[in-house]
Amino acid sequence: MKSRTVCIGILISCMFLFSCSYDKANKKEKTAEKEKTASSDPAIKNDLTEMELKGKVKYKSESILILIDRNGEPQKSKLDYREIFNFNEKGNRIRFEYYNSDDKLMNSTAYTYDEKNNLKVEIRKDADGQP
Repeated sequence: MKSRTVCIGILISCMFLFSCSYDKANKKEKTAEKEKTASSDPAIKNDLTEMELKGKVKYKSESILILIDRNGEPQKSKLDYREIFNFNEKGNRIRFEYYNSDDKLMNSTAYTYDEKNNLKVEIRKDADGQP
């Protein structure tokens, strides 16, 4: 009878210990998940949420192509233009590049933010690097 009580006591202690460690692991996972999705939280206003992008996005590239049609059948496509957006860890745009149909850089813009996440400096340059 005494050994049965000791076994039950050990069993209850083990269950208590494992449940506590599970809670700590859960809290760590939830905290990590919050940090991971902070840039995609719709309540947070940044360039990612304005572009309706979710997750930790480092860059977005958009290429617009023109489809060449011959005799009712698509033959090939030609680049019209391309845009590349680079983002920081807070989801703000830090660089924008625009390329023409020859895939030549036509202009770029660099963005800098203050500690409160407000746009501080915006520098635009043409293809020659001139402001």
